[in-house]
Amino acid sequence: MVEVEIARARVAQAQARLDKMLLDQQQAQINSPFAAVVVEGDRRDLSGMPVRQGERVSRLARVEGLCAVLHLPQRHGRYPSVNASGELRLLSEPDRNISFVVESNVPVAKFKAQPGIHL
Repeated sequence: MVEVEIARARVAQAQARLDKMLLDQQQAQINSPFAAVVVEGDRRDLSGMPVRQGERVSRLARVEGLCAVLHLPQRHGRYPSVNASGELRLLSEPDRNISFVVESNVPVAKFKAQPGIHL
């Protein structure tokens, strides 16, 4: 009978450990109140890092009505035509493709400073 009671106590102890681990996991999850993607704060950089309550660990952006500005060097050939479609991948979700349509092309001259030349 003693062995049975010891075994029951060990089962209860293991169940208590499991319950605590599940509670810790539940409390460690961060849920956004809206559909979003992480635009700042890579989880690999945050892994194991201590944080204080109220400290910002990431920045989210809503996934609706986004505007992407693409910078294409002239050496890559001609610019995509208006109404051309494509797909965009975010670093935070590399497995997800976001379809887009080109609304306009705005050629911009960019000055690149060279060493030894001061303006």
